[in-house]
Amino acid sequence: MDGGARRAAAHAHERGSVTYWEHRKAIQQAVRADPNTLELLFVETVRATDPIGEWLLEARDAFVSADLFGTFGRYAVSQIGKLSRSARLAEHRGLVLDWLEEDPPPDLDSIAARLAAISPRPAATPAEGLLASKEYVKQLYRSLFDQGLLDANDFAALVRYARGGGKQPEPARELRPKNAYNLLRLIHVATGWLRTGRPELEMRGAVRGSEPTCWSMTWSSWS
Repeated sequence: MDGGARRAAAHAHERGSVTYWEHRKAIQQAVRADPNTLELLFVETVRATDPIGEWLLEARDAFVSADLFGTFGRYAVSQIGKLSRSARLAEHRGLVLDWLEEDPPPDLDSIAARLAAISPRPAATPAEGLLASKEYVKQLYRSLFDQGLLDANDFAALVRYARGGGKQPEPARELRPKNAYNLLRLIHVATGWLRTGRPELEMRGAVRGSEPTCWSMTWSSWS
């Protein structure tokens, strides 16, 4: 907790392992029971490096309220939506990979136009249909990147993958794992915190690993 980092509201360390927040932002988010902020304040390894950080840690219990029911819940619902969108990626994945093997390979706009023309989902306007199809392609390469199948998180990497003989992943890998993990974590932390008044930020036992993945996948039908 470094209250002296005021030049930016949030700054990620170049290695991705350290995040600095402006003290005002940290307090504002804690007051509204932001999940990431509360978890930061209560994780066992948190430490203060200046007087403001020490005060935040001393006062952290004051930020805990029933509001976390709504904030953690909304965050969990957002993960359900992401799971649902990821599940839909399989519909035309094979077609997209086949199209990208053409010479010359079509660009992102061309792929989106083809998808929009065959999509069974109605769009209010042609422009919205193109935008939805383009987002579909972006979700596709993000999903493949998450699975370690692409060397970069962008469309160019998807083209290289398709033209290099890339195959479709196994059905079990169609969903982005981190969204399912986040969903379970949010539910676990929020319910336990409301029940006991203390956060349990480490998932143990059946919550971690023993529960079948399909249990959390069924939540995607809500979106």
